[in-house]
Amino acid sequence: MDANFVATGKIKMTYRHYAILGPESELAAAAAECGVL
Repeated sequence: MDANFVATGKIKMTYRHYAILGPESELAAAAAECGVL
């Protein structure tokens, strides 16, 4: 899929972190976003 669509600019792939496992997962999702360069 990446070679046919993402690399050619036909689609854009995004990732989203959802806090669904309890109160601590909201903090974990925020920390995961901070670690992305």
